[in-house]
Amino acid sequence: MLEGDRINLTPLEHEDLPLIVEWRNQPSVRRWFFDKSLISRSAQEEWYRRYLADPRRQMFVARLKESGDPVGVIGFSAIDAANRSAEIGSTIVAGAARGHGYGAEMVRAMLEYGFRDLNLHRIYAYAIGRNAASIRVKQKCGFRIEGVLREAHYCDGAYADVVLLAILRAEWEEALRNPAERA
Repeated sequence: MLEGDRINLTPLEHEDLPLIVEWRNQPSVRRWFFDKSLISRSAQEEWYRRYLADPRRQMFVARLKESGDPVGVIGFSAIDAANRSAEIGSTIVAGAARGHGYGAEMVRAMLEYGFRDLNLHRIYAYAIGRNAASIRVKQKCGFRIEGVLREAHYCDGAYADVVLLAILRAEWEEALRNPAERA
């Protein structure tokens, strides 16, 4: 289990799948995913079988410490042991939990896990350029914008930029030493 101040992140389990399907299919969530298709329960089951066999992926469900209620999901994909890097993503903060800082807390817990336990050097993320909330959360956690893939994704009837953000282990360690500098 990974711990934040108000949440715990627990590894994704089979019994979490119905909740993930429910969250993933909400239009307000789906619009920010690169694959916007609706997910059936059977498709999620098939994804889970592939996930369990893929050592390059780790997914976690965020649960409130006080109640145990699930408030989101987050994970690493493309874990690359040779280059000590991973992509952070598949992030959902569920309905009423949005806007309460859980997303940043989830990201911070994943950064600690990635840099301390997985010994990563670089953690990166992609976000649709119009997804200001996702970009803001990553920047609040120390990520820097490394580049913009201009008009690389079609959504909401138009092409949108895709923003690449990343944080290096040394930057994360520096932020831990100087917490007042964190936004």
